[in-house]
Amino acid sequence: MVNSRYLRGFTLIEVLMVVALVAILASIALPNYMEYLRKGNRADVQQWMYQEATKLERIYSRNGGYPDTFSIVQKSDYYTLRYVPLSKPDGALGTHRNLEFELRATPKADSSQASDVCGVLTLDEQSTESSQGQNNDCW
Repeated sequence: MVNSRYLRGFTLIEVLMVVALVAILASIALPNYMEYLRKGNRADVQQWMYQEATKLERIYSRNGGYPDTFSIVQKSDYYTLRYVPLSKPDGALGTHRNLEFELRATPKADSSQASDVCGVLTLDEQSTESSQGQNNDCW
């Protein structure tokens, strides 16, 4: 004969309370975790932008100007990196005569960075950092 005190288990109410508690904790933790990932991806692309800016500064010191075109080596799953040459003097001949540049990191629409509050990140030849977002903590 089986003793009934060994057949005890969890009641349906107890199981539902645990499930509800886990759901509440997950609803709090998941948005914070996603924001943590966005900040990490943003830090990665900022580092890449500084690396590319350093390469452009070497080109400037060798040639006296920034190039008309520049291939960015770094590829990101979350951002599109783009080089924009600026301020080429009128009548300047040659491909390395731009006096300014801007590096732009645009969040990809199909990535988790699309909802990032910082939007497009920019870095120029004077290391001026800016973003389209309303948050001042982007850099």
